[in-house]
Amino acid sequence: LEQYQLNAVSELTIRFNAAVLHFLQDNPNDCEEWLMPIIGSRRGDLRPDIVIASRIIRITTLFDQGVPFDFLESQLRSEGRYLQQQQDQKLKEFGRFWFRSIRQISQAPSKSERTDLLKSTQESLQNSWLALPLGLDQLLHAWLKARTSAGRLLEYLG
Repeated sequence: LEQYQLNAVSELTIRFNAAVLHFLQDNPNDCEEWLMPIIGSRRGDLRPDIVIASRIIRITTLFDQGVPFDFLESQLRSEGRYLQQQQDQKLKEFGRFWFRSIRQISQAPSKSERTDLLKSTQESLQNSWLALPLGLDQLLHAWLKARTSAGRLLEYLG
């Protein structure tokens, strides 16, 4: 992207869209590769919604990758501290909800309990978190449906 000399907002937007495409294709490694420059960007103040959504998606990809719980937990704590500093109240509250849900799901002792927690999170998302910026609610709702039915994420979007 550097060769095109894009402004910072355009670059953040393109990176985010590419990451979402990889997320939709159940490709967490490539998704994370596109997210990391957004998360590490010093220009995140231009589009804080994109940076927060990127952090939420990254935690979700870490869960999908099956990283060790200790690593996931340290990332959840780090992201929680980041959220404390943010101004966007709706995304801040949603991020807390999502990180708490991912923590609970990842600690489930059995597959059936994990599925129950995924379904419970799906209900909460559907009932309490509508119209999030960047379609984040729709994206994560489709992710939850795919994880509870062992399907592909793209099947449940739309």
